[in-house]
Amino acid sequence: MQRNNTYKSKVKRTIFFLITAVFTVSFLLTIPSPASAAECTWDPDGGGVAPDYRTASTADNWQNCGGDAPGVGDNATIDQATSTAITWDIAVISNLTVGSNYSGTVELAAQLNASSTISIVAGTLDSNGNKIVLDGDWSNFGTFTANSDTVAFSGVSQTIYGTTTFNNLTVDQSNNDESTDQTITLEDSLRGCPARC
Repeated sequence: MQRNNTYKSKVKRTIFFLITAVFTVSFLLTIPSPASAAECTWDPDGGGVAPDYRTASTADNWQNCGGDAPGVGDNATIDQATSTAITWDIAVISNLTVGSNYSGTVELAAQLNASSTISIVAGTLDSNGNKIVLDGDWSNFGTFTANSDTVAFSGVSQTIYGTTTFNNLTVDQSNNDESTDQTITLEDSLRGCPARC
């Protein structure tokens, strides 16, 4: 009787393993390959017409972006030699870079969710009453205008480069499982805004 139960147990485990293996292989075979991220470059001279020439969601203001404005998974770089203000009304992106040639202000018009990095090389990023949620690194060697807004770090291992004054910096681990520690590394300095900024 003991041998028979052992044999049944081995058969059940083998069948379970085979079903799991077939399901896993079938699942892997049906997953479409992800589209590659677009490397979108700001170029309002590309055809945007006033007042849309300064709005990020206007497709004509971008080059190398597949005929559209940047979106989920895309990298957006604003590096045109201009001081014209830009209204950033795109909610989800991978990377946002305010480049060294740009001397204007990128003003948020909605909450910004960046799945990778935000890099302010020059110019200004103004939160303008909107929250920023970031899964990657923060780099600021330009100007960040925090207002009374929140920047939320929600990744697993993140680094802050440069000098930034945050009004409200939060570390959100709700997307991490309980066994993961979140690390934020400061490469320069971090200043909190006094209670009445």
